[in-house]
Amino acid sequence: MRAVIVDGYTDEPAGLGVPPYLDVYARYVAGAAFTAGIDEVHYFTIDQLRGDWPSSLRALAQYDVVIVIAGITTPGKYLGGTPIHIDEIFDVGRVEGPIKVLGGPVAKFGYGIAGGAVAVPSYKFRRYYDLVVTGDVDLVVYRLLTEGLERASPSETHKDFKLVDEFA
Repeated sequence: MRAVIVDGYTDEPAGLGVPPYLDVYARYVAGAAFTAGIDEVHYFTIDQLRGDWPSSLRALAQYDVVIVIAGITTPGKYLGGTPIHIDEIFDVGRVEGPIKVLGGPVAKFGYGIAGGAVAVPSYKFRRYYDLVVTGDVDLVVYRLLTEGLERASPSETHKDFKLVDEFA
């Protein structure tokens, strides 16, 4: 099985989610995939995929599972990368073939262009993604990979740090 993480960046103070840093969401999701026995996990930032968007979308279709991590956009200038745009979230969700998972603050709270306003509520993504994760994305991905789509609950959260320790 092949999985790919698309890092659309998160902008949370403790997460260091914009390049040159790698946020905890992507790290823990990769750890969850490896713990589940997936030996081929790829990682791309949204900026890397933008270079040739049509080819990137075709490449994503070759994976078994596509996990998009997306955070809430905050006003200001980003020095290391540009967060994923709403159209890009929908484009990846329209890719046919793989199981698609949306995680991060956008999946929990919706997509907003400016602070304090939700432009697109998170439920709107359910049409395009098999799982819109309102719980802990690493745990939900782990359940997906070990127990299947039908048994993965998008709202599941960690009850303790046992699996977090394994994923990290």
